[in-house]
Amino acid sequence: MKLTEKEIENLFEFTEKHYVEYYDLQLELVDHMANDIEQILEENPKLTFDEAREKAFKKFGVLGFSEIVEQRRKFMFKEYFKIASKVFFNHFKFPKIFQSLFLLSCLFLTFQNISFSIIFRAFAIIYFVYAIYTILQIFKYNRFKKKGKKKLLFQEIIFRLKFFETGVLGTIPMVQIFLDSEGLAKLNHTSSNIYLTIGFTVFTFLFVLIKYILSFEIPKKEDEILKKKYPYYRLIK
Repeated sequence: MKLTEKEIENLFEFTEKHYVEYYDLQLELVDHMANDIEQILEENPKLTFDEAREKAFKKFGVLGFSEIVEQRRKFMFKEYFKIASKVFFNHFKFPKIFQSLFLLSCLFLTFQNISFSIIFRAFAIIYFVYAIYTILQIFKYNRFKKKGKKKLLFQEIIFRLKFFETGVLGTIPMVQIFLDSEGLAKLNHTSSNIYLTIGFTVFTFLFVLIKYILSFEIPKKEDEILKKKYPYYRLIK
């Protein structure tokens, strides 16, 4: 027998009461428990919904949802990483590869004709601006969570990745601040080196592409991914 909408709502409340805070993890558990409960009620039609729910919950063991939540957290992180990787490599397939080649060409021509010391200073400024933007977004997300709205592990992962890559990749242009005049002179002197230019072009391209994917492309796929994966997904406004 199929569960009613009210019973599905009850399962969402049940998982939340058992310390499952992320809505997409709740979706995983509700889907799993709903299937178990339906099977239990088919085998024992005299049982009430609550009794069937308790029998389904006992299958999770003494620790309840905590063990499976940790497993699903790791699994979902890997799944989202696969999605991000797929989006990344799509930029090297037809037709997006033409956009990528155009950007690479523009960067290469720019770096051939501009001093690396100027480029590093520009990167330092861009990094500071983006770091401030990321911090503001984190504050915004924290306010969103405090308002009692549904939280998604997907969103949490995206924010953590954005914060991580801002900190790690940002250390490279930050080195420029500590370069003395002699270091800048050497850097300028090597700006005509074709291998250094190619290397810096590739790094900058990947730097921009990763930021674009994490900031814009992946968040847009959030609803699409959840709708496809979970039968009980409801849009969160």
